[in-house]
Amino acid sequence: MAVRWLARPARKPSPDEVRARLGAVVADSFPDRGLVVGDDPETVWLAWRDGPAPSIVRDAVGDLSGWAWLAVAPDVEAPPAGAGRPNVVWARRSYSERALATAVVRFHASRGRHATMADERDRELVAALLDEDDPAVSGYPIVDAIVDRLLEAPDPDPDPAPAGGPGAIERLSARLRYLGYDNLWGQAYQQVT
Repeated sequence: MAVRWLARPARKPSPDEVRARLGAVVADSFPDRGLVVGDDPETVWLAWRDGPAPSIVRDAVGDLSGWAWLAVAPDVEAPPAGAGRPNVVWARRSYSERALATAVVRFHASRGRHATMADERDRELVAALLDEDDPAVSGYPIVDAIVDRLLEAPDPDPDPAPAGGPGAIERLSARLRYLGYDNLWGQAYQQVT
């Protein structure tokens, strides 16, 4: 006869305990990276701009028994306080205009077409491209040069979406379409070589 011992169930930490743990991890692991732990009594959230990838932050925090992590997707407003989701840590990472432009250029380079947030697969790939440390820097000289040119160019739409706000991915994709990815790639190649 085999005896199987079950582990004692972990106690679910309270919202205050989760906030304290988040604060300790931010202070120890990410002291100068701009992470802020929210002090809203109804919602547990952690906010930052660009900086470390959400997956790296989540791994640094470790297991929060009974709590789920939900990231606010790029181009979407964070949930209001008490959004009806108890036991959720909201990762409210925002992105600079350069980080979003880098993701748009890398998306086009990998897919050969422009990104749109209306397509679920496009949203997933853009989120994956942004889920890295310092997404504003691609590490590829040609991509960074294309991003420079993309950000210097004016919008073809006279009434564009605000920088970094809702619609920024579509606005940057429309600008890339207007300027022509292949055209920008050729200019960047000449600049880099």
